[in-house]
Amino acid sequence: MFRHEWADDELSGLLVSHNRNEVLIAEICTPERVRDVEDHLAIIGPRMGVSRARARDYCYIGLMFRRMPTLHRQARDRGHLPFRHLASIAVGTVAVDDEHIGDVEKDLLDYLAPSKDGLALPGIRSFNREICRIVDEHDPLARPIDEDDPAEERAARESVVIETDTANGLGHLNATLDKDRMAEFQELLAAERNRRIDLEGKCTWADALMGMARGEANPRIVMNVYRDINGGRAYLDGAGWLSDFATEEWTRRCTHARLSGDSRVNGYVPSAAQQARVRGRDGFCRFPGCDVPARKCDIDHIQPYDHDNPGAGGPTDSRNLHCLCRRHHNLKTSRLWDVVKLADDTEIWSSRTTGDAHVSVPQGPLAGCGRQTFDEAITRTTATLHEHNAKRMQREAEQAEADRMAAESFVRAREARERRDRDFREANVRRRNRMHAAELRDYQDANADWFDAQAEGWPTTHRDPEPPKRRLPHPDIPF
Repeated sequence: MFRHEWADDELSGLLVSHNRNEVLIAEICTPERVRDVEDHLAIIGPRMGVSRARARDYCYIGLMFRRMPTLHRQARDRGHLPFRHLASIAVGTVAVDDEHIGDVEKDLLDYLAPSKDGLALPGIRSFNREICRIVDEHDPLARPIDEDDPAEERAARESVVIETDTANGLGHLNATLDKDRMAEFQELLAAERNRRIDLEGKCTWADALMGMARGEANPRIVMNVYRDINGGRAYLDGAGWLSDFATEEWTRRCTHARLSGDSRVNGYVPSAAQQARVRGRDGFCRFPGCDVPARKCDIDHIQPYDHDNPGAGGPTDSRNLHCLCRRHHNLKTSRLWDVVKLADDTEIWSSRTTGDAHVSVPQGPLAGCGRQTFDEAITRTTATLHEHNAKRMQREAEQAEADRMAAESFVRAREARERRDRDFREANVRRRNRMHAAELRDYQDANADWFDAQAEGWPTTHRDPEPPKRRLPHPDIPF
């Protein structure tokens, strides 16, 4: 169960009771689908003393419960889902059709089944990303607008608004970009600001922006794009999972490829490969429940690095590094919290003040990469062997079929050749027989007197003529 479900914690117990009450409120607020929206909200809103938007969310949650009875039952019995998480599920799945809602519910239940006892509930941002991923997998047409769409639709979604006619002497710049393009813009702007700080000692964000607008800078940045070697959707640090179109766009732009793996370096500063590995593994700040993206986090040594005696402290090894936002990095540095990392990258955080313990697991695209249980190893080996043997058997079957066809072709060719040879020999024999019969008649006509005398018994002095020899084909020559 999640950490906030522990029954012996009074504060957690109050929160669970509150969550159960939220479920009951949503049940009471659930309208019939044919009910007028504004009329229903106008009735229940004043009764609860909440805003129209809050009342509407209760209605959507109730309607969602009707379509996901198992999730409804767990939320009512366990009380593990706060209002914001329930509202995210309701809004994120509202467009899923009845054919796919069962599969979406199953994946959501799997996601909400903590892999470790005491695991902190995912933050709302990472929770929303997972909802988007699940819906997109089963019913892409119902995917929330949070995802990227093809480039031809960007013009209708992206915008840049500049306003200079203001009373306070300041102008306003409002830019709306796809999240991957905004992440790239932020990196470019930060790189230009850092460059000017190194040269001039100071630089505001506005000065960096104007420098880029004037063309005074050409900053170079590195954006890490994570993608399985076998393909699939990509993950951009700072933007999350990308659509198929954005995946192909960023893949085409990649200038270097790296096979990620754990490594160790000398010194305090992690290498670029280690930073990419750690951010890709963690995804977010590793403090339980924190959802600050890894791109905005510091890379921290879990076992502190000893600058005076590096051999005595924690190594700069990707397995001894994790992502922490500045707030939780300071908590750890102040020794208010201790953290222990397990072999499967699970982290157990404990408060030195109260002794409370919380658990967090990595949520990035590289989470679990390179580590596996015996069951996972056996399953993976089995799948690999099945795939290998299936391909081998297919190759053998194809080769056997090719051999059979070649043998049949050879037999047909041999029979055709033998038939041609036999016909040729028979034709040659017939031709030679006709020639021999004609020669024999000529011989008999030329020696008719001799044959007659011999037939009557008279002696002759004529030498016995030799009849012509029959010409037959040589047995070793086929013609």
